[in-house]
Amino acid sequence: MFAAWLLLEKGLAVDLYDSNTRPGRKFLLAGQSGLNITNEEPPALMAERYGRGRDLFLSLLRDFSPDSLRTWLGNLGVSLIKGNGGKIFPERASAGEILDLWLARLNGNRHFHFIGNARIVQWDGEGLHLNNGDRDLLIKERPVLYALGGASWPGTGSNGSWSGIFRDRGIDVIPFKPMNCAFSVAWSSRFRESRTDKPLKNISMFYGGESRRGELTLTDTGLEGGPVYWFSLPLREEIERNGFAPIHLDLTPDKTVEQLERDLKKRSPRKSLSSFLKGTLRFSPQKAALVHEAFRKAGEMPPSELARGIKKLPLTLTGTGPLERAISVSGGIALTELDDFLMLKKTPGYFAAGEMIDWESPTGGYLLQGCFSTAYRAVEGMEAFLS
Repeated sequence: MFAAWLLLEKGLAVDLYDSNTRPGRKFLLAGQSGLNITNEEPPALMAERYGRGRDLFLSLLRDFSPDSLRTWLGNLGVSLIKGNGGKIFPERASAGEILDLWLARLNGNRHFHFIGNARIVQWDGEGLHLNNGDRDLLIKERPVLYALGGASWPGTGSNGSWSGIFRDRGIDVIPFKPMNCAFSVAWSSRFRESRTDKPLKNISMFYGGESRRGELTLTDTGLEGGPVYWFSLPLREEIERNGFAPIHLDLTPDKTVEQLERDLKKRSPRKSLSSFLKGTLRFSPQKAALVHEAFRKAGEMPPSELARGIKKLPLTLTGTGPLERAISVSGGIALTELDDFLMLKKTPGYFAAGEMIDWESPTGGYLLQGCFSTAYRAVEGMEAFLS
């Protein structure tokens, strides 16, 4: 959709094909969690968030930076606000309202044509074969931009089914893996019974010598949320190597070990630890249950030992959540298959953008920024191809 916008601004005609009756379903899904659309980090620092795609994104973000995206949204009539960690959100508009503004501009251009219910059947030397319900379509014209998504949330249309068609053309497609996903923990039956669905607020997570503050949701099978999403790539890779990955949580990041130890010493021997944590120390039921889950005899631990345990509570992650429920994915078209303009080297005139390319990033505004920046670069390539 962004590429279509840019091409129309250049005076070119655009046919936009989508497997749904209306484009933008994945954009609407992103809006369910607040639509963190970009981040205020400078491009050089932001590029480091894109894993093995960092060198590519250092160049992409120079061409279309977070400031560029903010300017474009402003021209669309969308005001923005800054959240924690430099995250940028729409101030008032929902994802649906932004999508309506966006589509109204596209549909108002007489050179724009939308074709829904279109699915790829085949891609060969003759061109791109699609099926649009009752009729077959053949696209011989170039350039063509593919923006087919990854393989998470298949209900939006990004089901990864295109990967086989691309491999048939000799294009290297890296298998998809979950990114920004839930992780499994082997909870005890007692913990699962005591667990509530309320998030675990105001904690810090430690992994690999780094920490990330935020909130986590403890599920029947494990945990999910911002801090674990941030570390999802190295966590997944360690689990693939060793079968597990250890992490630690600080349940009281605003207190020192010494302050917490003094608080714990105030507990009367007649009062249970759980009641003391929830009543006197204002622990949520989730935090109190987690202390007992990590330390089976927590009530008998000396205050100094328990304080250190609460500040560095150990958990072991044993697997990732399902691919189809991940916020994003790793994998897709190998970067070596693309030139600097994101054109497929083996099929000149065909370009790729968005999550179907093998790059990954944590949540925090990097995912949507990555999609916009790759689309911008692909349009530059399409214009050069036409020239």
